[in-house]
Amino acid sequence: MTAHQCTAAQVGAVAAAEPQRLAIHDEHGPVSYGTFHHRVLRCAQRLAALGVRPGDRVAVGGPGIARQLVALLAAEGLGAVTASFGASGDAGAATVFRHVQWVLAGERQEVPAGVRLVPVDAAFLQALDQPLEGPPPPWVETPPEAPQRMGRTSGSTGEPKILQHTRAGQEWWIDLVLGEGAGVRGRGTRLLLLAPLVVGGAFPRAAACLRAGAAIVGGSHLDLAVLRPTALYGLPAHLDALLAAMPPDTRLPWRVESEVVGGVLPAWLRQRAEAVLGARPRSLYGCGEAGPVCDDMDEDGTGTLCPGADVRILDDDGHALPAGAQGTVAVRTPALVGGYLQRPQETARAFRDGWYVSNDVGQLVAPRRLRLLGRRDDLLSVGGLKIGAAVLEERLARLPSLAAAAALSVQLDGGRTTLGIAVVLRPGRSVAEAQAELEPALADVAALGIRLLTVDALPRLPGGKLDRAALLRLFLQAGARASPCS
Repeated sequence: MTAHQCTAAQVGAVAAAEPQRLAIHDEHGPVSYGTFHHRVLRCAQRLAALGVRPGDRVAVGGPGIARQLVALLAAEGLGAVTASFGASGDAGAATVFRHVQWVLAGERQEVPAGVRLVPVDAAFLQALDQPLEGPPPPWVETPPEAPQRMGRTSGSTGEPKILQHTRAGQEWWIDLVLGEGAGVRGRGTRLLLLAPLVVGGAFPRAAACLRAGAAIVGGSHLDLAVLRPTALYGLPAHLDALLAAMPPDTRLPWRVESEVVGGVLPAWLRQRAEAVLGARPRSLYGCGEAGPVCDDMDEDGTGTLCPGADVRILDDDGHALPAGAQGTVAVRTPALVGGYLQRPQETARAFRDGWYVSNDVGQLVAPRRLRLLGRRDDLLSVGGLKIGAAVLEERLARLPSLAAAAALSVQLDGGRTTLGIAVVLRPGRSVAEAQAELEPALADVAALGIRLLTVDALPRLPGGKLDRAALLRLFLQAGARASPCS
């Protein structure tokens, strides 16, 4: 296979050699490479007939990973720029829709005037299994520096911002996934894709699997004992939910290599995952603006930079700091985007001289070794020192009365900055029990003033990350009803 071939073409090569090989197994059942490739070709014929052209922006939503990937690979093969959105409950979908010409959706969506909505309904799906209507359209070779994939920021602090990744950036990303030590290790790989395709690294991993002739496992109500995944990709919340659904003494009789992105993996979750899955999980660091940065972070948040990734540590004025100094993390990779689509002011603040200035705080502790200390918007001032919300949340996760917890800064009590702790109680546990456990766990930050809010569930974004903006609104709505924790 040559490097210029799109993923759809490489899927075709696998299908020609082994048409019965499993490509995807989701909630709608198994799909072989032969069937999957045929559906991609038929979908490309349909999209071309509807008028999709090179450079068009096409958003695709579920349900069903296989159905989404059919549409995404078909559109990409036609030279379109693809994006993903959640089938339901995706607050950022409206933002995506404002930046595309086409929306392919498995569930009803409201789209702006002028945007073509293509329902992926029963008739559409049945047509994909019909014979080809003449020769399939030729695959378009997108120029390396042209946009190929649209992403977005998480939206955890407001409306998401839209990103456009070039074909060259996507190819670099996919090559990293296929590299030595990564989660996709040839045709024997079965990747349990816990993260939805709206998560930045999910689509490159899916593309890498399909190029390699490996299998993707995803969706709900899957029998892991039958499907036996060998690799896993998701956010910490996805891994936590998977393990929580298993009996406490579960030990899988085969190894599952886990890759987790979206924050340093807490020690307790790392240990639980290793015990259940038989392999130490790898905690990855990256961002939507630049793709992968570090390929394995240890318990202290320290990892080695990925090949092709560079990092600088900046002071508050944007000047580079010497090795060992703490400051703002700026990154540069082959997947770096040029800015935020139609957001010139935010672009000017975040992208400077070919670098993305992140909201993360860290230090270079050795050549090409980065230690993350937290995020600027998550760092709390405690007696002149800084402590990250993630550090507090890891402590809280160990408390017997709590099923989940989150920490953030809130302005209550007349505008005083206060530490807000939102908790989900375990069945049968009381607020009084939670407070009794919280007091010693948070004794070193008690000077901040702590307000406790109990919720039925922590609000989350479609990708699985904590929705801190929604959580802040809950605190402000509760106001004085948030219990002091002293």
